[in-house]
Amino acid sequence: MSIEMSEDSKFTIPLKNLIALLVAVGVAATAYFNLTERVTFNEHQSNILSNQVEDIEKVVGNFIPRELVMGAIARQRELEINIAKIQSKIIHLEDVIKEHASSDYNHYEP
Repeated sequence: MSIEMSEDSKFTIPLKNLIALLVAVGVAATAYFNLTERVTFNEHQSNILSNQVEDIEKVVGNFIPRELVMGAIARQRELEINIAKIQSKIIHLEDVIKEHASSDYNHYEP
C-alpha cells in the first residue's frame, strides 16, 4: 500500500487542529527564545560576578594590615598573657586561703 505524492496532491486537516498546531509552534518558539535569553543573561551576570570576585581576591591577597592594627594585635596578646598570669595568681591565693582557713579551724579550741 504505497501512497504516491506529487505537486498536485492534497490533504485535509480540521481547522481546530491546524490552529492548535500553530499555537503549539508559537508557544514552543517563544519558550525557546525566552530560555535562550535567560541563559545568555545568566552567563553574562556570571562573568561579571566572576570578574568582581577575581578583583577582590587580588586585593585581599595583597592586603597588609596597617601598623595600628598590628600594634593592637600585639597589645591584645600582652593583655591575654597578663590575664592568664592574674588567673593563676588568683588560683594560688585561693589555695593559700583554703589552707590557712583549714589550719585555723583545726587549731580552734572551744
